[in-house]
Amino acid sequence: MADGWEALKVATQFGIIYLRRQVLHHQGSERHVMPGNAMLPPHEGVLITRGLQEWACLLPEALSFESAIRLLGWQPQEEQVLSSITVRSLVRQHGQIIRQAEQAQVEAVLAALDWSK
Repeated sequence: MADGWEALKVATQFGIIYLRRQVLHHQGSERHVMPGNAMLPPHEGVLITRGLQEWACLLPEALSFESAIRLLGWQPQEEQVLSSITVRSLVRQHGQIIRQAEQAQVEAVLAALDWSK
């Protein structure tokens, strides 16, 4: 049964948009559910697009975090598209993903080597 609407905040490289999402009341379990929520990545209130994540990780490589945050808000003309903590968390998370991929590649190469020679 339809039970109203809730806005989902989406941060993009073009600015912040709010998507209206319908909330449903599940009569069997007496819970509120949002259809399609399982298809979204974990977002804790703000969904950050892949393009913005890429910029947020690339800019601090050449600039300070504060300058990177100002540049992220420059195109959409918004003061703060992402917070400093969010940018630092994205850089840390993506760095861990890259390190895990590199470690897996090293393990695959070592496993493929013929050590009997």
